[in-house]
Amino acid sequence: IRFFEPLWGIKRNRYKPGTVQRIRFAAFGSALKVPAAAASAVSKPAMPPSMPRSKHAPPPLPVPSVMIPIGPGGGSRYGMHAPIVEWRGFWVGERLYYALKLKLAVGEGRDFAVDLYAGRHCFAGPFSPVPGLALSGVIWLHGTLAD
Repeated sequence: IRFFEPLWGIKRNRYKPGTVQRIRFAAFGSALKVPAAAASAVSKPAMPPSMPRSKHAPPPLPVPSVMIPIGPGGGSRYGMHAPIVEWRGFWVGERLYYALKLKLAVGEGRDFAVDLYAGRHCFAGPFSPVPGLALSGVIWLHGTLAD
C-alpha cells in the first residue's frame, strides 16, 4: 500500500526498510457516489419478509470491497468501492462533513478499515450515510507511524 505521510519531514528517520511497522491510516474522498445497485440493496430488505431482521444490521452487499491504485507511478490515490461500517457528521464553519469508516478488505488476516473524510460537496447527487451502504469513488490515502 502506498500512502502520503504528512509528517515525513519529522518521522522519515523512523521508517526502516524491511521492518514491520504499525501505520494509522485515514483518507480524503473525492468524486464519491452511491452505485445504484448498492442504494437499492440498502433500501430493499435482502431477506424474505417472514424472516425477522434487526433495524441496525446492515444488509449484505452484492459487490465486495475493492481498492485499486490510480495513475502512473507510486501515488496515494486509489479508486475504491466499499461499504460504510459506521459514520458521524461534523460541522466546519457552515459546511457539513462526514467521517465514514469504510471496510476496504475482509478476511484471511487482511481486515482493513479506514476513516474517510468527505464533505457533502464530494458526492455526486444527494447523500445520506447509512451503515451497510456501499460507496464508490476516489480516495487519497494518508498514514503516519503509530506511536
